[in-house]
Amino acid sequence: MRRTQVKLSQAQLRRLNRDFPASRLSSANVGKRAIEIVRVHYVQGRKAREVQKPKGADLAFKLPHRADPVVLEVKGTADSELAFPKLKVSGKPSRNLLAKGKAKLLRVVKVFEAQPEIVELAIGKDFELVPEPRWRVKPPSSKKALQGTRRQATRP
Repeated sequence: MRRTQVKLSQAQLRRLNRDFPASRLSSANVGKRAIEIVRVHYVQGRKAREVQKPKGADLAFKLPHRADPVVLEVKGTADSELAFPKLKVSGKPSRNLLAKGKAKLLRVVKVFEAQPEIVELAIGKDFELVPEPRWRVKPPSSKKALQGTRRQATRP
């Protein structure tokens, strides 16, 4: 597990706060902000050039000293630690990239602070992928069906 602190400039922090503000109503800005923090780190800090990403990846960069691009799956959190219980890989394409070692998993912690950290996690060493069931949520087909669902949900 490798940790890298990103020191955002005041201008970068202002832009992130404007474009992806902290909100209790939505966690979408956490992920978008994490991707922008990684972009700052790779483009400015590592002199990388962003390239076309494969399906399932969040970002891909061409580094000056590497032939193949670095493919990244980026997950953010406002927490100061990894927060493993909240760390999920949703799509099969993302899972396949990680499982085959074709993408790196980056966890950006402290996304709303001036000095967030990027934690690079290695599959098989720092994490494993565990399947879990998910349920799709859709509008009810009728009011009667919705009432039956409510009764079932409240049973012990």
